[in-house]
Amino acid sequence: MSEETIKSSAGQGLGIAGLIVGIIALVISFIPCLGMFALFPGVIALILSGIGVMIATKKNGAKGITIAALIISVLACGIAGYQTKVLMDATEGVRDSAAEINVKYDSCEDLIVAYSQTVDEIAAMQEGVQEKGDAIDFMGAFGGTVTLIAKVANIQTQSTEMSCAEDENYQARLQEIDNKYIEVNGAQ
Repeated sequence: MSEETIKSSAGQGLGIAGLIVGIIALVISFIPCLGMFALFPGVIALILSGIGVMIATKKNGAKGITIAALIISVLACGIAGYQTKVLMDATEGVRDSAAEINVKYDSCEDLIVAYSQTVDEIAAMQEGVQEKGDAIDFMGAFGGTVTLIAKVANIQTQSTEMSCAEDENYQARLQEIDNKYIEVNGAQ
């Protein structure tokens, strides 16, 4: 004789609720820049699903839907957490870039040194992108290049404010740096 086990519907309501909220969280988690907001429904779905699994286990209920809801909820929370980390890192990068751009220089000599370093960084970044040809590296380099261009604009503005352009030695050194950059760029 075979003995059939009768499964109760205990935990099914919570499992279905967790599944619906988990699917919503999963869909939201894939939206760029908004995916981090999927953490809230994802955690709710995780709680609902977890309670549903516990009740189903305790009262011999079917666990298929509740386990599926639990898996989807964990996935949604993971993707949302990743999106949150990426946005936090980007925010930190912007904050660092803003601090790097708004440096106040004390002399025309400081401006020349900063300009030379910035031009070298731009050339190195361009060389790195050309060697790798990777889209992710390109996007990172694009953001870095924009920061460096803003830094050059800050240097030029301060140069005008300090009247450095009136110094012939200053002009000659700037031209020397520009020529070096053109040579490096032309060689690539």
